[in-house]
Amino acid sequence: MGGGIQVLNLSVLERSVRAVLSAGSGVSGVAPVAQLALFLRTLLFFTAVIYVLAVIPVQPLAFLVGLLAVVPAVIWHGLAPAASRS
Repeated sequence: MGGGIQVLNLSVLERSVRAVLSAGSGVSGVAPVAQLALFLRTLLFFTAVIYVLAVIPVQPLAFLVGLLAVVPAVIWHGLAPAASRS
């Protein structure tokens, strides 16, 4: 469950960062929308974590491991194509 939340979180984060970066390239009116998307992503992430820990009967340590295990996997996945290009 933690891994699923983190995958969704990182997917939305990637889109939000792309929107913020494109807002810096001169597209008017996108910056407030991108900032709102980043805020909503953060709010949704913390709401999902609190909901799972408070309502669903999960073991907190196992949930935390699932939440954190996705991050190294995503970094490794991102570095593999970068290393093959150099």
